[in-house]
Amino acid sequence: MTKDRDLSTLACCTNRFTDSEPVSVGIKVRDNESIDRALRRFKRAVNRSRVLRIYRGNMAYVKPSEERRLAKEKALRNARKRNRYY
Repeated sequence: MTKDRDLSTLACCTNRFTDSEPVSVGIKVRDNESIDRALRRFKRAVNRSRVLRIYRGNMAYVKPSEERRLAKEKALRNARKRNRYY
């Protein structure tokens, strides 16, 4: 195999997603790299791109009022965490 090929690239790894943009995550297997290590790198890339979080979030419809309620609860939890004394 040639030495000048790109060692590892992600096809797309952004934190902002819209419904119009397709999301694809990929890696290139390096020379003499085991399948297990390449699979581990791929899983890490998928986790960093948050593809599964978006997929799971879109599995069921959430009403806008429910989204607002959940956002308020999350903000309250985060505020309580920030106000803890250690």
